[in-house]
Amino acid sequence: MRREHESESDDSVSEIPSGSKKTKYSQKFNKTWLNDPDFKGWLEQEEENSAYCKACKKNISVKTTGKQALSY
Repeated sequence: MRREHESESDDSVSEIPSGSKKTKYSQKFNKTWLNDPDFKGWLEQEEENSAYCKACKKNISVKTTGKQALSY
């Protein structure tokens, strides 16, 4: 039995309604990163949404990408 929402073919593509927006979440510094062996010794928390690299003396924003911002 076919349900109403099922398509007749498997290659149908559903469209995202125009005007719809993805929800963006702000990332925060996680203090457990300070104990991570990859970051230990050079990472400090600067603010709620940023870290500080002691080696290069730069602030690193973690607001949009979180921990990924520290691993480049």
